[in-house]
Amino acid sequence: AAPQAAAAPQAAAAPQAAAAPQAAAAPQAAATAQAAATAQAAATSGTETVEVLEAAGNSAAVTNVINTNVNLERIPDNDPAPPFAVLVDSVLLKDDGDTYQIMGQVRNDGSQAYAGVSVIATFFDNYEIRHGPVEVGCSSWRLEPGQSCVFNLEIYARDYVAYELHPEGVPATTTGASLTLESLSVSNDAIGNVRITGVVHNQNPFTVQNIRIGGQLVDASGQVVSTGSAVVVGELAMGAKTSFEIRISYVDYAEYRLSAEGIAK
Repeated sequence: AAPQAAAAPQAAAAPQAAAAPQAAAAPQAAATAQAAATAQAAATSGTETVEVLEAAGNSAAVTNVINTNVNLERIPDNDPAPPFAVLVDSVLLKDDGDTYQIMGQVRNDGSQAYAGVSVIATFFDNYEIRHGPVEVGCSSWRLEPGQSCVFNLEIYARDYVAYELHPEGVPATTTGASLTLESLSVSNDAIGNVRITGVVHNQNPFTVQNIRIGGQLVDASGQVVSTGSAVVVGELAMGAKTSFEIRISYVDYAEYRLSAEGIAK
């Protein structure tokens, strides 16, 4: 039997707020549904993403806790680090003010691939007391030159006024593998998540292991507003397919993006 995908827990330093009860789904324009149907047939290889608009007719939309953008000073990171650029998409106060969340991307500006990419965050209050560090892994096992991976970190809210982000990673010693995602389907579950299912197809002439599926919800302005991931347990032989399921905490969004990657065995 083909190995099944198991949902991987999202890295977070604070518990997620419970989702509010579902509300009736708002109607969407026919053009949106048509674009979704077209994009849904597309596939993604390696760590390249495919953007898929939310289709009309999915299960009821979820009303989530309102997130508030906050203005914290970002302190420059002067510690030695790999040749990465850490780009911040949003700094939010969520869960009724109990949690700070920072979402962004790590871009590899170097000339070689890196593995074990992570972001270490330190927060500072009015008294210049340090809080943390909080470390969260990036959404990719392997980061090629010029590629970016998404990070999402959370920490209990205090009277923070500033934060610092430091990237980590080591030169990769493994070979990345391209994978294809097929037969994508999106819906909303009953507990406040966007549920995306589909099939992972290994079109390589070798077995692939350590397969990870990454997902992002993106708003109309192009900002990442929620992320999630899943892993495929075991190995995927040459030409083999297996199903996957990924759940991403619901926030109002215009489209979702998926990426798939693995390591050649």
